[in-house]
Amino acid sequence: MSSFVQLISYKLDKKTDKTESVYFVQHSSRTVRYEKRSGGLLDQELVITGQLYRGEYRADMKFDGFPPCGSEREAALRLANWMQRMGAAIEDYWSKP
Repeated sequence: MSSFVQLISYKLDKKTDKTESVYFVQHSSRTVRYEKRSGGLLDQELVITGQLYRGEYRADMKFDGFPPCGSEREAALRLANWMQRMGAAIEDYWSKP
């Protein structure tokens, strides 16, 4: 299991001091039960917006490319799996000194 996170875009509005950071987040696992994508590779974009001098930040991740599922149970379990994997990649990146 491995993960990769990279800053791909940063914007600063000097008039309002609003920031937007976009990160590419990728998680790879060979033992993924619910994934049929090649090699268990999952990637999404994490967007963090904030007010530069107020210390107010919000994170958002839209799960693009979510495949159709055969039941509510399968959809819920697949989403849970994606969220766990993205969470692991994000935590690994920001936990490093």
